[in-house]
This record gives sequence, structure tokens and C-alpha cells, in this order.
Amino acid sequence: MRLCLEISPLQEGSFTGIPEVTARIAEKMLTDDTIVSEFFYESSRIPKNIVKGILKSRTGINLRYLVENRFLEPIEPANSSGPTVGLFTNRKAYRDYFEHEVLIVHDLSPLTHPKYHSDDTKEYYHRNFLSEVESSDLLVCVSESTEKELIQYFKPEVNGRTIAIPLGVDQMTAIAHANSATRLQEKPFVMILGTLEPRKNVSVVLEYLSQNNQFFDDYDVVFTGRIGWLLEFDLELERLGLLKYKKSGNIKSTGFIDERSKFALLSQAALVIYPSIFEGFGLPVIEAMAVGTNVLTTASSSIPEVGADFVTYFDPYSLESFGEKLNESLSKFPEALLKEHAAYYSWEIFYEKLKAAIESLVND
Repeated sequence: MRLCLEISPLQEGSFTGIPEVTARIAEKMLTDDTIVSEFFYESSRIPKNIVKGILKSRTGINLRYLVENRFLEPIEPANSSGPTVGLFTNRKAYRDYFEHEVLIVHDLSPLTHPKYHSDDTKEYYHRNFLSEVESSDLLVCVSESTEKELIQYFKPEVNGRTIAIPLGVDQMTAIAHANSATRLQEKPFVMILGTLEPRKNVSVVLEYLSQNNQFFDDYDVVFTGRIGWLLEFDLELERLGLLKYKKSGNIKSTGFIDERSKFALLSQAALVIYPSIFEGFGLPVIEAMAVGTNVLTTASSSIPEVGADFVTYFDPYSLESFGEKLNESLSKFPEALLKEHAAYYSWEIFYEKLKAAIESLVND
């Protein structure tokens, strides 16, 4: 089988979310001797040595420049290597091009929660997503929640072509990073991990802190993640009277951090808060559990699939619910239990299930 992965998500400056999923699949394909692996960006075939370089540096900011300024061969829709499958981890630049086409669906939020997305994203989904669904032979959903939503929204079009395969975490590497890290600070801290944008719902944390300044007597609060769409973090702090706590160091905003630093913080946090309103999967939840840290998160969309009975849930729209569950969630579950649960989610398992589903499609 010839498996061709579209890698345009790797053009990001840092890998989180969909770029992270794309990178993990690419890593597995490069070491898989049972398939013929190829990579492409839009219509251009990307040599493997370039893909390896992107994965090693964990950034693809030069990928678009490379495609636009260097002569690259087009990706062939078929050749003598066997059945050809085009695998798309996000948008499909081309449709009905390969012999078989597989699309990974993360969530339908631009359609179901449009107010949390830019006009460009909403327009793209309204104009293109249906044709992407119709032109795909297999729709791989990253959670059962996403699969149910896809079937409800496009029931006639999907026609039994969906499968749910949960994402993973590299627990061995996560624990190694955690164990090798020095203690970052003496005072206990809670950590909010994720892009700072409206749908991640960090406002519920900030609102609580603005009304409960005594929380800073016992804990600092660390926000980790890049600045996203439609949220001016410092302006929000100023609006809520919290800017002085950032100046004093009680509130910290790290921006994007690399994998080593992320798992060091996750392992040393007294609690990880993930207040997202909706998710396709919820990687930060399983990443925190992988290093044995308790999680306070929302009973929303796919998150209960990931956290199961081993995290504490609150209503994302209720400040009262958040406050009630906050103290309850600290040290609620033992470290060993959290790590054991996280072990069921790995990139190896994800890739093997993905490959098996694709092989079943090809052999059907």
C-alpha cells in the first residue's frame, strides 16, 4: 500500500493540535516498513529528508517558502507501488485525486459553534466541508463525540464511512521529561494549558480569580499556550483587576513552550485546569494524566471520553460550578491511577488502528 500524507499543517511555527497529530503520523510512517510512504503539500511531493528535518526541528515555518520557491515534483495520484491512499489530517486541497482518500475529522465546531471562529474559517467550512466529506472514502474521527456529531450533521453523506480512533500521548517521553526537570518554583501552582482564545474558556478562571484573590495566598496560576484568536490576555487581566497579580508573579503567561518544558510544568503543577467549552478530543487532559497530575475540566463534547471517571468535571458556563469543584479536584486521584489510565492512549495505538482502518478500506 502506498500512503501519501498531506503535511500542510506542519507549516506552523510550533506544533500543537492538528500539526501535532500530523507530525505524529509522519513519524510513524517514516519508520513503517510495511507501507510505501510519501508526503505532499497541496500538489507538491515533499522529499523525506525535508520531512525529517521539519520533525526534528519541530517547526515548519519554511515549508511554504520551500514549495513556492523550489521546483518540486507533483505528487502522483497512483503508481506501481500498489493501491494509493491520500491521507488528509485537515483541509483537502484536492478532492477525488487519489485512488482512495481518507480525511481525519477533529471537530465540527465552525459549524456547531460558529461564534468561536473567524469569518474566514466559518466561510471555508460552509463552502467546502460537505464536498470534503463526500469525496472521502473513510472519515476518521478523533473521538466518538466527533463521530456522532458528524453523523448527525451529514447522515446521508457519510453513509457508514466513519470510524472513531482516539488520539494518543507519548507517555514514556512525557515521564522522562518530567523526571529530568529541576523544580521550577517552590510555591505550588495550578496550570491552565491551551491556546488563549474564547473557546478555551480561560475567562471562567480569570473571573473566579478576580472574585477570590485569596487563592493567590496558596497558589500561583500559570497560563501556558500561544495567544489565539479574539482574546487580548493582558487587557482581560486589566478589565478584571488582575494585572497587578501578573506584575507580582502570581499570574504567569508563558506563551508557547516546547514538549520538555510542557511536561515539566504539567508534572509539577498541583492541578491542571482545562476549561474548554468544546473539544474534538482534548489532548491536554490526557497529557496531564500521563504524568500523574489531577485535572479539572468540563463535562463537554469529547472530554468525558478522555478523562472518564478519573478527572473532576464542572459546567463550563457556570462560575459557581467552577468554584465548587476547584478545591475538590486538588489531589483527588492518586498519581499511579492517572498514569495507568493514560497508558491506554498512545500514538502507537492510534497509528496502528488508523493503518488497519485504511488497509480494510483498500482491501474491501
